[in-house]
Amino acid sequence: MEQTQYQEEQQVEADAEFGDGDKERETSKINEEQEHKKNKEKRKDEAYEKAKEKFQDEDGSKLDKLIQMLYDLNKRVEVIENVLGVVSK
Repeated sequence: MEQTQYQEEQQVEADAEFGDGDKERETSKINEEQEHKKNKEKRKDEAYEKAKEKFQDEDGSKLDKLIQMLYDLNKRVEVIENVLGVVSK
């Protein structure tokens, strides 16, 4: 009987450790996703600035407005995707 109780205690401890590992992995995965989103956002901001500089000419103000509209629209799409839980790459 004592052996069985000891084995059960060991199993409970092992399960608890495994559960903690799952939580750590899940937290790590969430952190990676958040970092990925931040990096993605940073790249988009940089791309916007590059596009803005590249196309700056006589019609730069019109083009800048169009680029800004597209950028804002993309932000809105991301918010909607987040609300709906859509995963985009």
